[in-house]
Amino acid sequence: MFSLLAGTFLALLEAFSFTPEHTVVKYEIPMIARVHSFLDESVSYYEDKGPLFYGKELGYEYYGSGGNDPISDGNSSPISWYFYDLDGNLLDHGGSF
Repeated sequence: MFSLLAGTFLALLEAFSFTPEHTVVKYEIPMIARVHSFLDESVSYYEDKGPLFYGKELGYEYYGSGGNDPISDGNSSPISWYFYDLDGNLLDHGGSF
């Protein structure tokens, strides 16, 4: 009985914790876009350090309510965003935080 409950819990946890990743180029910087879309949609952008490692966070976009992948959909506009260059200088920001 315990193993059935534990298996169900782990399956639900896995289903809700899926975070797709995409390789993108923004502001002429190669980045990894990691999508978070459980109740709200957001995308965190990290420096591309190869297949096994993330670099530092370079950007963030917030899309609001939903549970989709705004990078794959391609038809969503972020409500708020910010992006930094590799030296930590602000490149762009907008919306309301």
